[in-house]
Amino acid sequence: QSYFFSFNTPTWYLSTQFALYLLFPLLIRNFRRNWPLKLLGAALLVLVCIWGASGLELFSVKTISGQGLLYVSPLCRGLEFVLGMAGGLLFSGKVAAYQPSRRTATVAEVLALMLAVAAMAAGSPVSAWLGQLPGYGKALGFYMGFAGLSLLPFFLLIQIFALGRGWVSRVLALPLFGWLGGISFGIYMLHILLLHYYLYPVALRPHTPHPPAEKILLYWVMLLMAAYCSQRFVETPIKNGLGSFLKRWREKTPGQLTTEPEPLAQEPSAG
Repeated sequence: QSYFFSFNTPTWYLSTQFALYLLFPLLIRNFRRNWPLKLLGAALLVLVCIWGASGLELFSVKTISGQGLLYVSPLCRGLEFVLGMAGGLLFSGKVAAYQPSRRTATVAEVLALMLAVAAMAAGSPVSAWLGQLPGYGKALGFYMGFAGLSLLPFFLLIQIFALGRGWVSRVLALPLFGWLGGISFGIYMLHILLLHYYLYPVALRPHTPHPPAEKILLYWVMLLMAAYCSQRFVETPIKNGLGSFLKRWREKTPGQLTTEPEPLAQEPSAG
């Protein structure tokens, strides 16, 4: 695991996402016409990765492992990325024009949430069952447990909630949840550091005493404050600077950029 995971474990996500963003100009080219082919290609790459991972140790601290190939590698996580692009294309082309009633939209949101939760809950037992099968079972079970079962339920969830027509999405649009959404990336990137070196200072070893409630509360306060500072003083200035640079670049190169809307890419989950 140390082969892929650094001092701050979640930083694997940055390198994987960076690789996918480098591929984005190639993926977006003629995407409206050839998205089925690119989605099929990404799915085939997942099958190749499962085949490759079946010949490796699933977990290893010294070399490339099945976990690294399936969970970390952009070759395998590209399916989520391309599926997100296809979702953006579908929403902008057809779904956004659909205007269901408040009641219908609320029922759809609740059902989509239940389906997503059920997919996550089924991940471990399905993974364990598949892991007992010979050959590719262990690698397939590992992939299905952290991503495979959840792909389509979360694709549907994003499409429905993007409409913003139901009561659940209206509640989630409140300023508090908007603020939490804004700092969510910082929470993800910083939570392991605080978890290992403050809440469980022995790096989550077995038999570590459970921390008292006040220490858990202080952990969340520090995590939220750190995530906010990360967004306010790191993420936002970088985003604004990039936006200004791209605006100036567009003004200097009129007519050289495509006018085709770019579908949104779905980021790979961290599992």
